[in-house]
Formats: sequence, C-alpha cells, structure tokens
Amino acid sequence: MENVLSRRFLLALVLSSLILVTSMAALSAAYNEDYDAYRAQQDTYARQDSSFSRVLGEVHRILARPNVLSIFVGGPGDEYRSDMASGGGGGPVFGSQFQPQGGSASPTNKRFDPLDLGFVAVVVMTFLVVMFSYDAISGEKERGTLKLMLANPIPKDAVLLGKYLGGMASVLLPFALSVVLGLAVLAFMGVTLAAGAWVRLGVILALLVLLLSAFYLIGLLVSSLSRRSATALLVMTLVWLVLVFGVGNAAAVVAKTTTPAPTSAELAEQYRSIDDRAFTVWEDLQAEMQPLMQRSFTGQPLTADEQARLTELQKQSQAAFEQAEKEREAVRKDAMRRLDSQLFRAESFAAISPAEAFRTLATSIARSDYWSFRSAIDAAETYQEEVDRLRAEWLSEQVGAGSARATIMIGGPGGVRSFGEEGFEPPSFTYATPGLPEQVGSAAGVRDLLVLLAYNLFGFIGAYVAFLRYDVR
Repeated sequence: MENVLSRRFLLALVLSSLILVTSMAALSAAYNEDYDAYRAQQDTYARQDSSFSRVLGEVHRILARPNVLSIFVGGPGDEYRSDMASGGGGGPVFGSQFQPQGGSASPTNKRFDPLDLGFVAVVVMTFLVVMFSYDAISGEKERGTLKLMLANPIPKDAVLLGKYLGGMASVLLPFALSVVLGLAVLAFMGVTLAAGAWVRLGVILALLVLLLSAFYLIGLLVSSLSRRSATALLVMTLVWLVLVFGVGNAAAVVAKTTTPAPTSAELAEQYRSIDDRAFTVWEDLQAEMQPLMQRSFTGQPLTADEQARLTELQKQSQAAFEQAEKEREAVRKDAMRRLDSQLFRAESFAAISPAEAFRTLATSIARSDYWSFRSAIDAAETYQEEVDRLRAEWLSEQVGAGSARATIMIGGPGGVRSFGEEGFEPPSFTYATPGLPEQVGSAAGVRDLLVLLAYNLFGFIGAYVAFLRYDVR
C-alpha cells in the first residue's frame, strides 16, 4: 500500500502506459502498412502470368508476410520481412541480399522509431524495478523502522518475502494496466491475433515477469547489504547499466573481434572482383567469336573447323559465367557462415545478462529474430534448387519434343538469370515454422530460460542470506 500511494507508483503507471499505448498505435499502423504492401505485391505477382513470377510469388508469400507479434517484440528478422513485403528483396535467387535494403517503412517511421513491449520491459520497467527495490531494506534501516519491526515475533524470511511480493505487485500492477490499454489500442487499430499468437504472447509476458523478478531480487540483495539508500541506489544503477546496456555491447565487440566477418562493402568488392574476371574472359572470347558470328549472320558459310571453334568458344563463354556464379555462391555462403558464427557467439556471451537472455528468447518466440528468418531463407533456397531441377527436366522434355515454347535466358557476368517458360508449373513453396515447444526447448532457448531462473534463484538466496545476517542490535 505504501508503494501504491507513492509517487514512484504514479510515475511507473504514467510512464509505462504512455510509452506502451503510443508505441502500440505506431507499431500497429506500421504493421498495417507492411501488410497492405505485402498484399499489393502478392497481387502483382498473381497478375504476371509466367512461371518465374509464380516462383517469386511463392517465396514472397512465406518470407515477406508481416509478423503480428513484432508489434510486441520486434527483432532483426522484421527488417528483412519489411524489406521483402514491398518487393525489395523477394526474388528466389538471393545472392548477397541478406542485408536489409530499405523496406516499405516510410521516412517518418524511420525517423521516429516506436518503442515496443520488449523495450518497455527491458529498459523502462527494469529501471522502475530498481527505483522500487533499492531502498526496500536499506530505507528501513536508515529510518530505524526495521529494528522496530524485527523486535516483534516476526520471522525475517516472512519480512523478506513480504517485501518481494509487495514490491513485485507494485511493479506489475501498472505494467498490467498499460498492457491492457495497449491491447485495446491494438483492437482499435484493427489488428487481430490468432490463437497461437495469444499463446506466444502469454509466454513472452511470463518471461517478462521472470526478468522483472530477477532485477527486483538483485535490488533486494543490494539493499540488504547496504546501510544507506544512496549507496544502494548508486550500486543498483551501475548494475542496471551493465546488465541492460553494457553486456550486449560488450558481447558484440567481443564477437566481432574473435569471429571476424566481411562487411557489406568488403563483400561487394569480392563480388566485383569475380565479375570483373568473368567479364575479362568473356570479352576475350567475344573478340574471337564476333568475326565468326558476323560471317554466319551475313550468310557466309563457316568451315567445319570454324564451326567447331565457334561452338567451343560459346561453351567456354557459358562456362565462364557458370564459374563466376559458383564463386559468388561460395563467397556468399562463407560470408553467411561467418556472420552466423559471429551472431551466435555474441548471443552466447550476452546471455550472462538476464535482460539479453529475455530479449533473445522473446524474439525467438515471436519469430522476429534473425534465426527464424534465416531458416526460412534456407528453405526458400532449397525450394529454388528444386524448381531449377524440375525446370531443367521440363525444358529437356520440351526441347526433345521440338517445342518452341521452351526458352532460356542466360544473363552476363554476375550470375543474373531468369526464365519465362509457358506451360511450366512450379510446385508450391511450403515452410513449417518451428513450434513453441521446439523453440523454448532448443539449446539457446533452454540456456536463456535457465539464465532467468538462475538469477531469480541466486538473487533470492543472496538476499535471504544477507538479510539473515543483519544484526538488529
């Protein structure tokens, strides 16, 4: 009751409600924009009557569909989906397109980035937890009320447990009210959640309670060890800064130092080098092919040796393009492997912070993380390879039958290629997203969940031991 009637409670209620309600409105509007762009691009693919556009549409249908849970917990995967929703990177030949290219978000959205539920939980609410917990014990020591309380036949563990339950209720009550207001805004904006999304949101909120509990118990520990509230506030502020901001940034620096990966500029330079070599070979071959082709076009017959040489030169030209494509693919896969290793190491190191553990697990459950989109990309590339194989078989049958409908367009250096066969029906692209038990039960999911539970367990044990050692005299 003391907390509820305090200015801190009013601050928590106003701050969490204001941020969450406004962010829900902004993120819902952005989601509706992305969904409209996604539908428009799907309609565009549907109107293009070619097998190539159908393949594009199948991949776009899965990879670019906006994720409603990103309104609550956004992640890097949402940038990729937003980019593909408007056709920014939706082709089945992905090449180096694993970096976001802009997306459909307006400049206003990019200039005023809204704060989602994850940010409110990790930054705002954990800071409010610090404000509620730092003087829970030390404040009563300073006022002398703790000695009066313990002079009565009240067990110390009952006092500590009461502090914990009362403090957590004081934090969760304003947050729960702000979440209800945010969901009301969501309904007003016309955004609906399926049953599965509600379950995932419930799990995310449960993890959020574990996160706030971990910070509150750390606050109780520091408050039990401190004789003055000012000291406890200073220590808890430093702990909060390290766990919320410091660990994640340090993890990124360590990962980039120990597991280097190419930048976008370095990757583009490697691609340019491969294309230049292929183009040089192509120019040399063209210099010899051009006179022979010119004579053939003007009706001058070629000798058998000249015709064989022209055929050989054409094969070498095609082989140069195919070799360049293989080299580009090898560079791309190596870059992806190194980037994946870098991110995995950064997330593993950052998991020592409960804030980072919550962020990683919550984005995974919301399917807004990088890994969810990455697995979908792998599935799309496997689908592309299957389509290429079926298309080659279909073309072989058509050519063997003497059909004029089979056409192949092969591009120049850089591996640009497309196809527009009439009559070829590509298969549908199906991709089963990982289920909730699979995500939570993965190695990373178990790691992050254990980190949150460990902070709660050891935080309570530490606060209990420190409080028991307090000498009433």
